[in-house]
Amino acid sequence: MFFKKIFNNHQLKRLLAFLVDILVVIIIGLTVGFVFGDRFALMGDNAIWIGFFVILLYHGILNSSINRGRTLGKMLFNIEVCSSSGKYLPLWKSLLRSLFVITPFYHEGSTRDLVSDFSNDFFNNTFDLITGTLAFSHTYLFLFNRRTLQSLHDLVFDSKVLFRTEIETTEIQKVNKLHFISIMVFLLYFAFSNNVSLGSLKDMEEILNNSILPTYLNIKKVEGVVSSKVSIVNDKVFINVKVHDEEMLGTEYACKISNVAINHLNIDHDVPMKIIIAHGYDIGIFWSWDHYKMELPLNKWKELIKRKIYPL
Repeated sequence: MFFKKIFNNHQLKRLLAFLVDILVVIIIGLTVGFVFGDRFALMGDNAIWIGFFVILLYHGILNSSINRGRTLGKMLFNIEVCSSSGKYLPLWKSLLRSLFVITPFYHEGSTRDLVSDFSNDFFNNTFDLITGTLAFSHTYLFLFNRRTLQSLHDLVFDSKVLFRTEIETTEIQKVNKLHFISIMVFLLYFAFSNNVSLGSLKDMEEILNNSILPTYLNIKKVEGVVSSKVSIVNDKVFINVKVHDEEMLGTEYACKISNVAINHLNIDHDVPMKIIIAHGYDIGIFWSWDHYKMELPLNKWKELIKRKIYPL
């Protein structure tokens, strides 16, 4: 009863179908992770794209005319995707429709490279603005567009999600213009709150000229490193390294990474440095990780290295 007060019957069925589809995709991720986990570990951050394409193909193919507009979740609740004329979407259109709705939500969960780690990056903020606005628009129209029951991707690709019995009888209506005004207000607020400006390029130039970039690049050259990230937050150095072999999870390899960092970072000797070594994978729809963490001031790291755990 509580949900029916918030969603009409159509919205509730669509939401429940979506939750079922999430569960199906997670099961797919668990299965492929179990079979190909070692290969995904070698892919590093690029493994995140596996999940993206699994979701894209799952929704794109099943929501098309190939499966009569029904994912497994939609089949369970007897709803289908069709065009405003009542016809099923061709495969190419269904894939584009899925791409349009998946990208903004998947963006926030994706793994980013060095440049994206800095919140003042102009290009990253611009992309955040676009994807954030799209994600808000999809969610807002799903919740409040009661007249046509279409979210943003439905409007863009002239599609609807309806009960099978409604497809032939539903009349085409127009979306209330107030919804688009609400989305524009959010866009303006989001743009100003994220400070998307050309001035951010100056901040990025400063980052690229300091010691973080050479530290990052040299750590990536260390044998066994699949990907790495370097950041300084509140006078504390964080180094995250993903490796291709679980035998590298230990003090000796942490000293090897710290040695590279010490030789390139221009910071005080008493500044703490935390090294996190990870082995595993994240394909977006499922993940499995083993970690080794160690934190010491820089001068203690040097003492540890001099004990010939990893000789200078």
